[in-house]
Amino acid sequence: MSKKQKVTAIDLVRAAAETKSSKTWSDSLSEDDSCYLQNVVAVMRDTPKAALYVVAKAVKLELGLSVGINTIARTLKEMLGQ
Repeated sequence: MSKKQKVTAIDLVRAAAETKSSKTWSDSLSEDDSCYLQNVVAVMRDTPKAALYVVAKAVKLELGLSVGINTIARTLKEMLGQ
């Protein structure tokens, strides 16, 4: 019985990179929801005491999103440039 030849690490990573979707959850928002999210980020910039995870939870509930709060918080943080 012969052992199966493993794919090289570089080929494995390249194949995974090609199949990974570059579309994020925020890319699938409607235009209104996308504008709303941009407004939330703008207000957060003007409100330094706004807790990222509290805002992320509120956005999740307000927009009825199926993604996790951590994912939303990460996106908000990226949008804030932090």
